[in-house]
Amino acid sequence: MRSRSVIVIIATLIIGFAIGFLTNAHLTRKKIQSFVKMGTSTGFKNSIYHIMRPDPAQRKAIDPILEKYSVEIHESVARSRSEIRDIHIEMMKELKPYLTDEQITRMENTFKRFEGSWKGNPHRKPPPHRMKRPAHKRPPSGN
Repeated sequence: MRSRSVIVIIATLIIGFAIGFLTNAHLTRKKIQSFVKMGTSTGFKNSIYHIMRPDPAQRKAIDPILEKYSVEIHESVARSRSEIRDIHIEMMKELKPYLTDEQITRMENTFKRFEGSWKGNPHRKPPPHRMKRPAHKRPPSGN
C-alpha cells in the first residue's frame, strides 16, 4: 500500500514536470514566432493594431501611418540581415586558413541554418549546441 502511494506521487511529479516543460516550450516558440513576425510589414502592423485596439475611425486614420513605418521596419530588418551575412562572409575569409575542412563545413552549415531560420524554414536542423557530437579521445596521460 505504501509503495503504491510513492509510485502515484512520483508519477504525478513526472507528469507535472512533462506538462510544464511542454507548456514552456510552446509559449517560448510562440513568443519567438511573434518576434520574427514583427520584422515583416504585415506582422508589424498587426502587432501595433493588437496593442492599440483602434476603433474603425482610428484604424482608417492610422493605417497610412502604419503602412509607411511597417515598410521602413521591414527594410531595416532586411538591411540588417544582409549586413550580418556580409560579416559572416568576411569572418570566414579570415578564419579559413586556421580551420580544418570539417570545421569549415560545420561553420558553413551553421550559417545556412541561420539564414534558413530567417526565411521561416520549419525543417531546419537543431542548432549546433544541441546536436550530438562525437566523443573526443583524450591523449594518453604522461604518468
